[in-house]
Amino acid sequence: MEIRNKRVSAEETTVLQKVLMQCISFSLGEQLYALSMDAVESILFARKIFLLPNTHDKLLGVYNLRGNIIPVYSLRRLLSLSDPYQGSRIVDEDDRYVIVVKYQRNTFGLMVDTIYKHLEVLENEFQGGDHIARWSEHAVVSGVILKQEQEILFIDMDRLFLYISSLQEKK
Repeated sequence: MEIRNKRVSAEETTVLQKVLMQCISFSLGEQLYALSMDAVESILFARKIFLLPNTHDKLLGVYNLRGNIIPVYSLRRLLSLSDPYQGSRIVDEDDRYVIVVKYQRNTFGLMVDTIYKHLEVLENEFQGGDHIARWSEHAVVSGVILKQEQEILFIDMDRLFLYISSLQEKK
């Protein structure tokens, strides 16, 4: 009887909710975005990214990652946002980051403005669905994380990779 009448504190309620996913959040301008940690291999400063001629404009350039050359995409360009580095021959910035992603045996980088923090997203904090994906050009945003009164757009790795692959086929 005592257990049934026991009040559950807000902290206990949070613990009882299931963690849906682990994410890294980052910014592009004023907007926060998140990407599942499942695909994130590492995070680097955006140093020595070299433009390749005759490539798709979404490709920022290439980066030498411990002896392996990987493509680095501008996430701003992939999301149809303005990019101050469009047309630059070399990007060498200490205040920008490259999220190195390993997905389906492919490794590539995504340049972002600022790394915000690691997030544990609870089930009740994520709102997804096809209607949100339809709002997003190329359907790479598949949901919204509502955390501490912030709206964080969740980028679906499957959809982002399909979009990047379609760019390679067009070239």
